[in-house]
Amino acid sequence: MHCGKELPIDASFCPNCGQNSRPQAPTISPATVRSPDSCHLHPNTAATGSCSKCGKPTCDICLITKGGFLTSPSKVCPLCIRHEKALNWSLGIALVVFIVSSVVTFNLVAASAIAVVMFALVWIELRKRAQRDLGRGTV
Repeated sequence: MHCGKELPIDASFCPNCGQNSRPQAPTISPATVRSPDSCHLHPNTAATGSCSKCGKPTCDICLITKGGFLTSPSKVCPLCIRHEKALNWSLGIALVVFIVSSVVTFNLVAASAIAVVMFALVWIELRKRAQRDLGRGTV
């Protein structure tokens, strides 16, 4: 029974309303089912650790050991590395823009404003590009 009318047993669609008379099971692809123990960049790979910056579960393929001169070694995911590089590039570009605009305009306030705007624009674009390269959605 569909929309109040009796249907023949072999009917696929209701002749009155056009709706499907056979309920369909929802299809779930293996890529959409994510185990809580899987890598956040490789859903079909088991996570062996977590990123020390974002805390997301990460596999051995993704974990990068990073240590500086003054810091102890830590394991970081590629997405956090990309975000850090985007921040560093943005700061470098903003510094160059500040120096050039302060020399050209002889006004430190205007130069600071220009550098802050340039920093924000470059940082946002580089973060978007990093996520797009790694196949992630939004920031």
